[in-house]
Amino acid sequence: MLKVEILDEEITVFLEDGREVVHWTEDEWLEDPSITPNIANAVHLDYSNPEYLIEINQEHINSQS
Repeated sequence: MLKVEILDEEITVFLEDGREVVHWTEDEWLEDPSITPNIANAVHLDYSNPEYLIEINQEHINSQS
């Protein structure tokens, strides 16, 4: 249902159709390390409750349509 892509400089969770659910760049987590728990939680939700991850990010997802 979702795809997690963890690269050296970015982390993104995508829907099957290619729209992003959440996305962070290295610059963002270096500038504000307090977001790292959010990133870890998003990856965890991808595996444990992807429907909820989609639900809480629906506005962002819809903005890509």
